[in-house]
Amino acid sequence: MTGQVTAWNPNANLIVRDMELVGDTLFVAGDFTHIGGAFRNGLAAFNPPNPNALAWNPDIGQDWLAGVYDLEIDGDTAYVGGRFHSLGGQPRNHLGSVDLASGAVTDWNPAVSQFSSAIVRSLEILDGIVYFGGDFWSVAGQQRLHAAAVDQFSGALVNWDPEALGILEGGLDASGFVYDVALSPDQVYLGGEFIDIAQGSGHSYIAGFESFGGHSGTPTVTPTLDPTSTAIATSTPTATAGIASPTPRPTRTPTGGATPTATLTPVGPTPTPTQPTVGTGFLSPAANSPVTVQSGDNNGFEVSPANAQAEDGLFAQDINSGMSASDSCGNRGKDRHSFSNFNFNLPPGVIITGIQVRLDALVDATVGAPQMCVELSWDGGLSWTATQLTLTLATGEMTYLLGGPGDSWGRAWQVADFSDANFRLRITNVAASTARDFSLDWAAVNVIYE
Repeated sequence: MTGQVTAWNPNANLIVRDMELVGDTLFVAGDFTHIGGAFRNGLAAFNPPNPNALAWNPDIGQDWLAGVYDLEIDGDTAYVGGRFHSLGGQPRNHLGSVDLASGAVTDWNPAVSQFSSAIVRSLEILDGIVYFGGDFWSVAGQQRLHAAAVDQFSGALVNWDPEALGILEGGLDASGFVYDVALSPDQVYLGGEFIDIAQGSGHSYIAGFESFGGHSGTPTVTPTLDPTSTAIATSTPTATAGIASPTPRPTRTPTGGATPTATLTPVGPTPTPTQPTVGTGFLSPAANSPVTVQSGDNNGFEVSPANAQAEDGLFAQDINSGMSASDSCGNRGKDRHSFSNFNFNLPPGVIITGIQVRLDALVDATVGAPQMCVELSWDGGLSWTATQLTLTLATGEMTYLLGGPGDSWGRAWQVADFSDANFRLRITNVAASTARDFSLDWAAVNVIYE
């Protein structure tokens, strides 16, 4: 072994992002359109040291932004994630699978966000579940912010929704992209640029989750990790493809000597234990009412206001909001709406360290710089905190977070303040125009305490 570069050179014309070696066959993924002397869009295979691409060619199409970011091989199937709308000549949005021997696309289709800007950056497989992360907003028509899980064999969406939120222009929204996924036998780890995850958990940039206990169905391919087992691929590659049947990955077993153990030696004085900070998670209101005095049209969200009480893609609407073109939260010509009955159920005696409000909202146009102003009450609406404002609302649904783990909104809160009789959330819609239509999918509150 000299460490010198070899003569092997497939000469890719663009980025190679991932590689997997199965037996003597090297599978390559990336943004390239030409590699190994052949036209290959995003996926190719080789038998090194031969630098020429094999006939294996799933093909993600020729969109100028298309690319495969991650490639995972399990049994006789290759799972691919990236930025594409086609795989093997079939419609697939950013995630799909192909037969390892032939390269033919399978019918597995989780249906990630169809937006051209969406990307599946990382994926891992455990116990019949495919966990994946990236830049996307929905899977199978259901909201999933940047991380999701689907059944490995049916592609059906799994009930796991981490909701990674990120930073945008000084506020928080749905841009908390997940860059990598890692697995242990019982944990799923996510890393990325998210500032909050799991609805107010307080985790930033990295978090761990319990994995699912296993797959209830009967898989069509059962990976075997016994190093003495035979290959499990049921398809035999053609001579033209030149791809050997996949060999199962062996279990890594330490050999020689005693099992190593880790010893932690404290440095410096022993720290004083601190009470952990926890949160209620984002809770929905069970009641709402418009403010009907000196508040614009005096009807708040006049169309289906109860739609703001659940995260379901249905909207409460304030049409042609207000009677004044002022952009001041305190102006009497602006429409207001109050939400209550959050059922916080806080433990007695806890210390409130922060309150976080979440608004999932959009507006019909950005003319007039439309925003939502938020105030909180602790005495049934007689008194209110200082106002906090969202960023200028977008015309597509976004998540806006106000407050946070260390933000008490300018007062010392007591547990009793969060009873259904006392706590209120009030939203005022403001814009330098009376032609704006405000839509609110969800208003929720997370109380952080220790």
